[in-house]
Amino acid sequence: MLHFLFQRLLLLCVTLLLLIIISFSISWLPIDAPLDGKPIVQAFNAYLGLLIDFDLGISSVSQQSILEQLIVVFPATLELAFLSFLVAVMLGIPLGVISALYEDKLVDKILRIFSLMGFSMPVFWVGLIFILYFSLKYDTLPLSGRLDWRYEVDFVTGFLFIDVWYMPEQIRGYIINDMLRHLLLPVLTLTIAPLAEITYLVRTNCIEVNNSLYVKAARTRRINSFTIVRRHILPNALPELIPRFGSLFSSMLTMAIITEYVFTWPGMGRWLINAIRQDDYASISAGVLAIGLLVILINTITNILAILLSPQDKKEWLTLG
Repeated sequence: MLHFLFQRLLLLCVTLLLLIIISFSISWLPIDAPLDGKPIVQAFNAYLGLLIDFDLGISSVSQQSILEQLIVVFPATLELAFLSFLVAVMLGIPLGVISALYEDKLVDKILRIFSLMGFSMPVFWVGLIFILYFSLKYDTLPLSGRLDWRYEVDFVTGFLFIDVWYMPEQIRGYIINDMLRHLLLPVLTLTIAPLAEITYLVRTNCIEVNNSLYVKAARTRRINSFTIVRRHILPNALPELIPRFGSLFSSMLTMAIITEYVFTWPGMGRWLINAIRQDDYASISAGVLAIGLLVILINTITNILAILLSPQDKKEWLTLG
């Protein structure tokens, strides 16, 4: 186990170094970039010094601290991505189990068609369709933003689900209702693709476990299906999927950039796209670094978690050590 943790730590360091080099290149290579014109060694040393001091520079457009801007926009992206991922997991796991238990039956075929459609629909197209029907045609849900202009929540953490509890009780309920209405369409848009993938992955792994000898033996003892799923199928199927879930959440951050732009969501994605359009290389470099660092940490944590939850893999790594 220690050998595996050392490998993951070494891989984390190498990946982080590559990420820093990519981020530095954005700040040094383009014309009018913050470090443009300096010798590469001097520029890289200056860039590392800024990172050590947690100084991401100043935006060339707004003339504001980039770190302060990230503190404002990053929680909005995390809130949207995490909530969408949570909905996808909570729906995808039971749908995948049902699809596996009824393999090649009508329910399974319907869910497989849904998975195929979910993979095929572009995020921006789904978002625009939702806006067209629910916001413009039927006027039932908000078109954009996190809150109505009538409400203003004091910035404490940047996460509305937390900051709203610092508001007076008289208006808290109205703010929560408005917040959920603004969240609904972006979350649905961002949930469809990962929900389809999670359903497919869980179905595939559960079918493999369901056809194993120990599950068949449990069925011969007339153990009910719910107990078999809870004690045998899920504990053996899910640990192998945890790294895939980590990669899926990382890809959702990319999809969140498009979703935020469609719904004018004041998060990291919209902020980064505006920086690209305005050639704000310091902000682009910081945005790439922030998103890349989050992706690296998520993938590392999920891989370690998968080993901790899978006794078989743990024995294999101990043998290698």
